[in-house]
Amino acid sequence: KKYGHSQVTNALRKMFFDKCAYCESHITHVGYAHIEHFRPKSLFPQFCFDWDNLLLGCSVCNGARYKGTRFPEEAADGPIINPVDENPDMYLSFEYDPETGTANVLGKLDRGWTTVDITGLNRVELIRHRSDVVRKIAFVAIRAKNGDMQAIEELNRCCINDQEYAAFARSLKKKFEIKD
Repeated sequence: KKYGHSQVTNALRKMFFDKCAYCESHITHVGYAHIEHFRPKSLFPQFCFDWDNLLLGCSVCNGARYKGTRFPEEAADGPIINPVDENPDMYLSFEYDPETGTANVLGKLDRGWTTVDITGLNRVELIRHRSDVVRKIAFVAIRAKNGDMQAIEELNRCCINDQEYAAFARSLKKKFEIKD
């Protein structure tokens, strides 16, 4: 019950911009955010009350079908990536395929693939929603590449951490070599 305290919840919501720490989807306009223990409290009770072990997660990434209490050790290509302490770009690639119109998360290293699998970052429902958003960002990125100043401004806004799927926007900006 201590995690449901409004001060804890509000601090995490602000820290993660009301987005899931794993899938970058906005949460609070359609459901309740979960206070997620990066290292599951059932496996790591010593981190149960450690602020640095708390993340904001959606009910799907953090649910029993995906992460839940799973936390693979190094021998099993773990642990999963901690998006607060580590740069996800080192382990993950955020790819938009214009031919299929899909936005997928791919692993660069084993830990990246493990994170994708355990948190369900390429589950069908997420790909569908994420691709709808990223397709629009890609359209803006193409216009920005062609020198449209308003598009550059909008793409820069899409890259800000509070925006849904900002990692994909930053990836497209880099791919098209768009400068601020």
